[in-house]
Amino acid sequence: MRDEELEGELPGGLWFTDEEPVLPPPAHPGARRLLSALVVLALLGGAVLLGVRWTGASDVRDVLASSTRTYARVLGAVGSASDPEALAAAAALAPRAAERLAADLGRLRPDGGERRAAVAAQVEAERGVLAALAPLERLADGPLEVWGRAHAGLTATVEAEARSRSRLGAVDPAAAGRLPDTPAAVRRAAATVGSALVDDVQQAAAALLDALQGARTTADLRAAGDGAAAQRDAAAAAQDGLGGDAGVLAAFTAALDAATGLREVTPAETSGWPALRGRLSEQLRTVADADDSLAAGSVRARLPLVLAAVDRVVAAAADAHAEWQPRYDAAVAAQAADRAALQRYADAVRSLGEDQEALRAAAAALRARGGTADDVLREADRLAADGERLLAVLRTAAVPAGVEDAHAGLVAALERVAGPPVRAFEELRTQVCPGCPASDAPSWSQLGAADPWPTAVAAWEPALAEADAAVAARALPPPPDA
Repeated sequence: MRDEELEGELPGGLWFTDEEPVLPPPAHPGARRLLSALVVLALLGGAVLLGVRWTGASDVRDVLASSTRTYARVLGAVGSASDPEALAAAAALAPRAAERLAADLGRLRPDGGERRAAVAAQVEAERGVLAALAPLERLADGPLEVWGRAHAGLTATVEAEARSRSRLGAVDPAAAGRLPDTPAAVRRAAATVGSALVDDVQQAAAALLDALQGARTTADLRAAGDGAAAQRDAAAAAQDGLGGDAGVLAAFTAALDAATGLREVTPAETSGWPALRGRLSEQLRTVADADDSLAAGSVRARLPLVLAAVDRVVAAAADAHAEWQPRYDAAVAAQAADRAALQRYADAVRSLGEDQEALRAAAAALRARGGTADDVLREADRLAADGERLLAVLRTAAVPAGVEDAHAGLVAALERVAGPPVRAFEELRTQVCPGCPASDAPSWSQLGAADPWPTAVAAWEPALAEADAAVAARALPPPPDA
C-alpha cells in the first residue's frame, strides 16, 4: 500500500502517518556536564547570598526578639491587672523594662537600611509607652490626680507606637504581627483605673465639703477655691478614656469649676455666691448619686448642711462690709481733707517769702535814705502796716500737728523783719519831733538789718514733709476679715 494510502484521519479528528518522527540529536556529554555545573553554582550563590543576608541582619533579629519579649511582659501585666494595686505593680516594671529596651537599641549596628531604621523607631516608641506607664505606679497616692496627669502623655505615646508599628509592618509584617496590642492593654488599664477613680472622686468631694464647712471667712472660701482650681485640670484630663466612669468625673469637674469661682467672693463682692451655690449643689449631688458607698452617702447627707453654713459665712461678710464701708469712706475723706489743709497752709507760708523779702528791702532802703521824722513818717506807716499784716497771717494760721515748733520759728523770724518798722513808726509818731532826724528813733537802725527767714524756712520744710507723710500713712479702718 502506498504511503498516501497509509495516511488518513482517525475517528475523533486524529491523524496518523507511517513516517518515523524526527528526533534531535543526542547532546554531547561535555555540554551536559557544563549545564549541571552552572545550575549547581547558581544554587550555591543564592545560598551564600542568603547566608550573608541572614548573618548581616542578626542584630535586627536579636533586638526584635529581645525587645518584643520585654515589652510584651510589661503590657501583659498591665492589661491583666484586675485592680489598682495590681496595675500599680505592673507599672512599676516599666522603668526597668525601658532600660532594657535602651540596651537593645544600643546593639543595633548603624548600618542604615529601612528595616533597621523601622526596628529602631519601634523600640524607641515602646520605650515612650513604658515611660508614660511608669507614673501609674503611684496610683495609691490618688488615682484621680495620677491618672489625670498621666493620661494625656500615655495617649500620645500609644498613638506614636501605632505609627511606628505601621512602619515596621511595611518592611517586616511578621515582626509587626508578633508585637503585643498596645491600645488594648491601655484600654484595660483605663477600665481598671475607672473603678478606683469613682471611689477617689467621692473622697475628693468629701474633702471639698470639709474645706467649705471649715470656712469661717470669705478668705477661707477663697482658699478652698484655690484648692479646687489645682484639682480641676487633673479631673478634666482624667475623663478621657474612662468610658462609663467618665460621667462621674465630668460632674466632679463641673463642681470644681464652681468651687473655683469662690476665689472671687469677698466681703465687698458676694453677688456671685448664689449662682455658684446652685452649681455646687447640682454637680456634687450628681457625684454622690453615682455610687452607693459610705463616702457617697456622706456627701449626700452633708451637702445641704455645708451649703447652708457657707450661706451664713457669706451673709456675715456682706453685713460686716456694709458696716465698715461708711467708716472707711469717712476716714479716707478726713485724710484727704487734712492733706488739703496742709497744702493750703504750706502755700500760704511760702507766699510770705516774697512779701517779707520786699518788706525787708523797703525797710533797708528807708533806713539808708533817712530824713526827718516828717519825711519818713508816711513810708514808715506803710511799712508798719505791711509788717502787721504778714505777722497776722502767721499768727492766725491753722498750724498742722507736727509743725508747731517749726512754725514758731517762722513767726520769730518774721518778727525780726516786720517788728522794726512797726516799732519805728510808733517811735517816730510819738517820740521824735517832726523836724528831728528819723534816725533818732531807737528802732531806726534795725530797719532791714536782719534776714532770718531763709534759715527758719529751712527748718520748717522737713517738718512740713514729715507731717504730710504722717497724714498719708495714717491707718485707715481695716476691711472686715469676714
